[in-house]
Amino acid sequence: MGDQVTPLSCALKHSSVPCLKLLVQAGADVNGFGSYNPLARAAEKGLTEAIKCLLEAGADPNVPDMFGRLPIELAAEYGTWEDVELLFPVTSKIPTVADWSVNGIISHIYLEVMQHEDDDFVKKKKSELKRQGADAFRNEDYLKALEFYTQALKVDHFDATLFSNRSICWLRLGDGKKALYDAMECKNLRPKWGKAYYRKGAALMFLKDYGSAYDTLSRGLELDPESEEMETLLWEAMELK
Repeated sequence: MGDQVTPLSCALKHSSVPCLKLLVQAGADVNGFGSYNPLARAAEKGLTEAIKCLLEAGADPNVPDMFGRLPIELAAEYGTWEDVELLFPVTSKIPTVADWSVNGIISHIYLEVMQHEDDDFVKKKKSELKRQGADAFRNEDYLKALEFYTQALKVDHFDATLFSNRSICWLRLGDGKKALYDAMECKNLRPKWGKAYYRKGAALMFLKDYGSAYDTLSRGLELDPESEEMETLLWEAMELK
């Protein structure tokens, strides 16, 4: 997803808080989605001063990263006690955290991390969430399906099929930008999987970027020449570009 990089995301990538502060003062957008969520990135890197700066500039602490983790959850896993305390008063209660307190959040995340190190637990949990997501999708409850796939991504960050499934949910819900983000992440994880290109092409078509859609679908068809749905979309892109 390198073509979505912003100066703010670069500053955070290199943990440059002075640079981040200058960008915020200059009016940089402090909100984002997925891997371009500045507050989530700052929390994940334990950058306390960056968290303070972003919150003061109006960053939304209730927007998750691409794996469905809120900044406070990332702070509990990767940051410091102080980071969790900073985010706690401005974060909406997470239903799965029984003890909604700074201590309670840290304990909850610690338990989650321990569970995710258990391979059997991860396989069972992911399989169940995928099944629930597929059921919801079949019932055309795309919001619910999205929720299940996001929960599954919290368990396994590297499952390209989950990004593929979530991409089509975003598309059905009319959010082409988020569909594109997930399709690109899917392609990054499995660069030789035809469906990843199909998902990206479909998102680009929705966003009316027909030239890029045509290029993406052409590459996808090289990888999966038997795909009729990709071929149909390619012809449509060719007519529209």
